[in-house]
Amino acid sequence: MIDGMTEDQLLMIYWRYINTIQYLCHNQKRLGSIKDGGKEVCFDDSYRPRNPCLVYSFGSNYQFDFEIDVHRHFRCEIHTFDPSMREVGKGTNTFTKFHSYGLGAGDIYDTRKKWEKKRLTTIIKELGHSERYIDILKIDIEGDEWSAIPDIIQSGVLFRVRQLCIEVHYGRRQNSNILWGNVTSSEQLKVLKMLYTYGFRTFMREHNLYTITKLVHSKISPVNEVSMVNIFLKHNYNGFNSHTDNKV
Repeated sequence: MIDGMTEDQLLMIYWRYINTIQYLCHNQKRLGSIKDGGKEVCFDDSYRPRNPCLVYSFGSNYQFDFEIDVHRHFRCEIHTFDPSMREVGKGTNTFTKFHSYGLGAGDIYDTRKKWEKKRLTTIIKELGHSERYIDILKIDIEGDEWSAIPDIIQSGVLFRVRQLCIEVHYGRRQNSNILWGNVTSSEQLKVLKMLYTYGFRTFMREHNLYTITKLVHSKISPVNEVSMVNIFLKHNYNGFNSHTDNKV
């Protein structure tokens, strides 16, 4: 149905989606900077990371305040990924394992940027985490989320993710005709629908006020921070995993 809609109609659907809280997290906290880089995490018993826990953080740009707070609260095993960081040791710490490659829909090497990207399923296998759950998956990869997420869903890995903190970049880059991730607006909306279908519910959203799109008599932020929990995968009060199996 959305394939025949105008860009303005698609933008309004996106805006309604972003502004709809789908799950009530009673105890959420900001981990990391109040400004760019920090993420909201649900501390409710059903979703709070328990040691031994595992966190993947894609996109850093030399900021590790999110990882520092995760370590302080949960003592998780933390892996940070960013192919753009040339000075690998800058800002890193003893409790974060840094990897100089990024997240993508395939295992590829970008010859133009000289960046290596890997599928999430490849990364999990290489790091020996195939039998583990990811307590927090942070994705801030400047539009590449639109191609990476469908691959994560298709691989079945998403069913082992408890919380997802993601910055979504809708439509086109500001003051440009270049689509975020080279994916059309309607396809971007379909990715958001996939996340809902496979159990991910928004408990917090935050507008990026540095990116504004004007629409009739209103202004809309196409770039937003969104934090989600996987309602198919949560702790019960006895500390065991409770989940609903779904096949892709």
